[in-house]
Amino acid sequence: MNKKDIKYYLLKLFNLFFFLFSFLICCNKTDKIRTIVLKPISRIGDKKDKGTDDHYLFYRSKGFLFDNKGNMYLLDSGNNRILVFNHNGKFIRQVSSAGQGPGEILNPTDFELIGDSLLVVADYGNNRIQLIDIYGNYKGGFKLNFNLLNLEIAIDSKNQIYINNSLSDHIITVFSLQGKSIGNIGEVIKYSNYQQQILFNMVHFFIEADTLIMCFINIPIIRKYRLPGDLLEEKKLSLPEIAMVNEIYMSRIKKDPERARSLMPNFFHSMNFGQDGFIYLSVQGENHPLFRFDRSFKPLLIIIFREKDDSKYEYLFTRYFIRNDFIFAFDEINYAIRKFINPK
Repeated sequence: MNKKDIKYYLLKLFNLFFFLFSFLICCNKTDKIRTIVLKPISRIGDKKDKGTDDHYLFYRSKGFLFDNKGNMYLLDSGNNRILVFNHNGKFIRQVSSAGQGPGEILNPTDFELIGDSLLVVADYGNNRIQLIDIYGNYKGGFKLNFNLLNLEIAIDSKNQIYINNSLSDHIITVFSLQGKSIGNIGEVIKYSNYQQQILFNMVHFFIEADTLIMCFINIPIIRKYRLPGDLLEEKKLSLPEIAMVNEIYMSRIKKDPERARSLMPNFFHSMNFGQDGFIYLSVQGENHPLFRFDRSFKPLLIIIFREKDDSKYEYLFTRYFIRNDFIFAFDEINYAIRKFINPK
């Protein structure tokens, strides 16, 4: 081998090492997601508080909203009521109570606020949508011809009601406030077993401007639609927590194959669009983390909630509201609303 050949091969070897080094540097820079631990700065309610006013004793909340005055509306589903608190957490009034009559609710699963005056409630126990003003007066509603356990709703700029409905060939059905069926959004993912098809097409979703974003609860997939229903994007999420939940799910199926059709991985607790412009996804897994995504579904931040930095997991947050500089979360273990500073 002459000097020219040696020089040629040395140059190729150098280029190979340079490529490998650059590749490793890029992987280390782009794959790391920042993790932050938050401690609560205040709370409303707690099952440990004895002798507390009944209006601060919550059970299985399904969500909360804020009006333009800063008042908070809590859907206290386990107690079949909607409670209103001011910006300091002081109880103001109860909007509804348990029952089957106009303005009464049973096991409500979701609600939305139109303006500062009208509540739209998914009244699952009565298989209907109810319209109630903020003082509890009945303003209308309509019966549903389907009944789904995780019934969720969203309202668009035209005050049309979007309801998840995996019992049909589409994932979401759209209604007017008077109950007229207007259209459908999202083709279901087909399965040979109908029960599996229903369960695997259950979703969390929200509407922001002219866009509807949904995440499948039992499949790590997110879809984005432009209203009235054009699919813009579909993305499969690949997070470490999802891999862990899937591993647990597969081991459960292996142990009990007879229940394989009814067991679900349940990857996601909830999904929210924050007032800060980010998407927040509550993920099953160790510490039940809250992920912050940008609008292209790129993960930006992992949020862990703890009382102390060195403590083990103490909460189970399933519902969130991101308002201004704060995160409000409902704690399913202690039945309390906890307030956190939203990290920048």
